[in-house]
Amino acid sequence: MKILVGLLCLTVLAFGYALLAPATIYLTVGFDKRLFGFVGVKLFPFEYRFTRRKKQKPSKSEKVEPGSEKSDLKRTVKPTGPAYVLVKLIVWEFEAFRQIAAAILRLVLGIVAATSQYYLRITMVGGIEAPDVTGQLYGAITWLQRFPATSVSIVYRPDYLADTLRGEVIGGAVVRPYRILREILLFGWRLPKMKTIHIYRKYKKEVRHG
Repeated sequence: MKILVGLLCLTVLAFGYALLAPATIYLTVGFDKRLFGFVGVKLFPFEYRFTRRKKQKPSKSEKVEPGSEKSDLKRTVKPTGPAYVLVKLIVWEFEAFRQIAAAILRLVLGIVAATSQYYLRITMVGGIEAPDVTGQLYGAITWLQRFPATSVSIVYRPDYLADTLRGEVIGGAVVRPYRILREILLFGWRLPKMKTIHIYRKYKKEVRHG
């Protein structure tokens, strides 16, 4: 019995911590002749990154018959695609879409208002092909660094012999999860659920038979 009570208390404490402790949601974008990035969530001492999985390329052993790609394209491309169906449904169900859009807008504004802190960090190294342009960029960043901003940080190490810039941009926001959960529950309450389900079913039907 004591073990069950202890586990229950630990569960309540962990759930309370997960809701009340400040969490950081951030976006990292790196650049080095190509762009790459990911979205992450940090809740001390845990961190999780959402990364995009690469699609597997078809093996070379798979034979492709000549002209099969074109024929498949002709079969899949339809004059009335999902975008056309969506526009048509917006016209038919304008009032329902207006209510859904209003609920989504209030959700976004609520999440923005629930955020307690924003930050932006930019780190760069390297240069541009022309050394004088690299110098102008370094001068502009040095001038910007004169203005104190606790939520914005720019660090640049110029290399006048380099022809590429490397670095990363990290933007994030700090929020307490219970405030996000509150906005999601309010969104679920405001959303016209039956109308949304009706529109979704109608959309799927139109796309399937369109």
